[in-house]
Amino acid sequence: MRQSTSGMRTACAVLALAIAGCAGGCYGMPRIGGTKGGAGGSGGVGGATGGNSADAGDAGADADRGGCPATCPGPSTGPTTGSGSCVNDECRVSCNSTFPTLCTAANACVDLTSDAKNCGACSHDCQGGTCAGGSCQPVMIAQYFGHPQIIYVGAETVYVTTDVGYVGRARKDGSDLKPVAMPGFASSAFVGTVLAEDGDRVFFVRIPAGTIQLSYCLTTGCDSTAMPIGGPYAQYFAVDQTNHKIVWVDYSPSRLVSASTVGTISGLDVPGGTLADGSSGSRLLYAQGGVYFSDGSSVSRIPVAGGSIATITTGSAPLTILGANSSALFLHDGNAISWVPLPSGDGRGPKALIVATVTVNVDGRFAADDGSIYWVSNGQANTCEVSNCAATLEALPQRAADRVGDLGLDAAAVYWVADSSDADAVISTVWKLAR
Repeated sequence: MRQSTSGMRTACAVLALAIAGCAGGCYGMPRIGGTKGGAGGSGGVGGATGGNSADAGDAGADADRGGCPATCPGPSTGPTTGSGSCVNDECRVSCNSTFPTLCTAANACVDLTSDAKNCGACSHDCQGGTCAGGSCQPVMIAQYFGHPQIIYVGAETVYVTTDVGYVGRARKDGSDLKPVAMPGFASSAFVGTVLAEDGDRVFFVRIPAGTIQLSYCLTTGCDSTAMPIGGPYAQYFAVDQTNHKIVWVDYSPSRLVSASTVGTISGLDVPGGTLADGSSGSRLLYAQGGVYFSDGSSVSRIPVAGGSIATITTGSAPLTILGANSSALFLHDGNAISWVPLPSGDGRGPKALIVATVTVNVDGRFAADDGSIYWVSNGQANTCEVSNCAATLEALPQRAADRVGDLGLDAAAVYWVADSSDADAVISTVWKLAR
């Protein structure tokens, strides 16, 4: 009995060491054998029937490995990041202190503070950017001559306008990044107005022959396919990408006009969309079946199909429309970012979300989804969570020399265009930051 007790203590010690080696993170491998081997047969007790100590030792080792293979594999990132061991009939991975976290989906030991494919959390990919301190860093995807104006995030590409009247277009993955040059997608763009993509067409405002003109062109080539829409000087418009419609402000008299964004574009007056005499219009924003526009301290809505223009909110100061998510329309009154519920308000004034200076222009310099809002203030890009903005406010990481001009987002990333001028040239740079 004394020898058997010692063998049991040895086996327990081996098992304890194996479990301790799994502290950094483990994965299980199904057992592939039958029952464990014995502990030396009948000869293991006092040697009565011829069992020897070597046989007993080999059998004990087999018992410790259980159903594991001869060698338990380490992590897929290589043997230097961890090792494999057999614990409780399963192969486990033990990560070392340099790469302490096991990401089970990839079977990889990683450092969440610096791994660009697992930044801050397993499978959080920085999409070409680096990872520093567990946070993704922005990566440049385009650079152009000229001061930046607006940015628009399309399905596969990002559009940027500059103050020299050109429009650039870059792939979201940065695969077509080139040395700084004039934007090459379109020329004759009217500075500061919005741009929108719907299908294979891009809608924006041009100045052909010196006249401001709402236009569209094909994504395959803009200047050679550009076509005017509506009357002269039309510049405020909104696109309904769900129903493929465009609504704009036409003049003489001032009114809202709509058309399909596919096929031949022929505008028709929006029923009930007559504006006040002499009105020059304002930024239009489409959301939830309606078109929104501001008029001093009030914001109004009209259904895209036409109907009555209804005031949805009134403030104590002039209101600028910033943007919308699925449930709220965001506004700015010169002091704070506020919101009203979509689609028709609640009969009250805007509710303040956060006191903030927003450098607004015709497209708001603002973006939102159901979780967060993003905005530009004095050249800095900022964000917060809609549910608790003040407590979650943070500045996005950007170069100290850059001044952000405008930003946009999709489900995967936030994008911005920055004025990166130096002593030699005026340069706009375009950045992507994984969300």
